[in-house]
Amino acid sequence: MEDHSINKLTDLIVAIIKRPAMYQVSNVEDIYLIVFGYSWAIPSIEPDIFDTFLQGFKNFVNEYFAEDFSSKKDYDWSRLIRFYSAGDSHSIELFGKLFEQFTATFKDEYKLE
Repeated sequence: MEDHSINKLTDLIVAIIKRPAMYQVSNVEDIYLIVFGYSWAIPSIEPDIFDTFLQGFKNFVNEYFAEDFSSKKDYDWSRLIRFYSAGDSHSIELFGKLFEQFTATFKDEYKLE
């Protein structure tokens, strides 16, 4: 399966992580807004694969931090990353680390290039 919209989104996110100031991004919440806006702005995205991607990332982040919580709730990924980061720039670094791990497994699983 090949979905160029997912690849374009991941390329954009990687570019933002490398140079956040160039995109006027200062924290993980800004990245969240970009992803949210992207999901609404690009009508050509195959809804199933994009929803699977976003839900998969949310689940991945929840599982990554799961052992620290006694109640297993479904937390938003940006809030969890913010909670575990020491500041704005660290939230972008932590997001980048988690996003890279998740996209590698997601692209392998769904045979995306």
